[in-house]
Amino acid sequence: MGKKIGTKIMVMMMLMTIMYLITSFASGFAQEQALGGLNRVYNNWVQLERYETQLVKATDNCNFYANMIVHYKMPAVQEQLAQGVPTIIEQTQGIFTEMYAIVDGLEMNDLEGSGLTKADVKAVLETYEAAVADVQNQAATVASLYLAGDVEGSANANNGATQKLQTLGEAETAFMTTVSTCSDSLIAAKRANVAFYKGISDKMFFVFIGAAVLMILYINKTVSKPA
Repeated sequence: MGKKIGTKIMVMMMLMTIMYLITSFASGFAQEQALGGLNRVYNNWVQLERYETQLVKATDNCNFYANMIVHYKMPAVQEQLAQGVPTIIEQTQGIFTEMYAIVDGLEMNDLEGSGLTKADVKAVLETYEAAVADVQNQAATVASLYLAGDVEGSANANNGATQKLQTLGEAETAFMTTVSTCSDSLIAAKRANVAFYKGISDKMFFVFIGAAVLMILYINKTVSKPA
């Protein structure tokens, strides 16, 4: 009789241990999903947004420099601005290098729920880069012609800037829409995963408590009272 009771108690203990492990696993996995999702959003999509902000500033400066070279009437200032354009373009190329490194390192988990592929993200980045290069190369032409002493040619080279800026705006919008879509989709997917595993953890917790109460009642009935 004592052996049968002991066996039953042992089985109940094992079941409770299994339930506890399932509860701990589900809780830990939910936490991992939350932290992993946040890390992926920050390391990829937030960084791309930050680099994009730097690109906007650099391109705006290039366009501003070109306009000042053409319309400003102080040669010393115009020359200084013209000399500064290549530096901005070099900085821009460095930014794009960093952005391509992020995109090339994307994994399927980073694109979860977006319906997009790494190739899709890279394509909009390439289009954006081409539009930025078009605007900045025009500014570089304006600057180089001015430094070469061709003031009239420098002014003529600045024609058509408005159309280039419009194309750039469209490319920038497309890129940021892609980044936002991927970022929002990843966050939504991770939230769903967290909710799923948290639900399992919560349910198993109550099952564990219920099993503990039943075991206490069983031990009280079969061991404590007879003793």
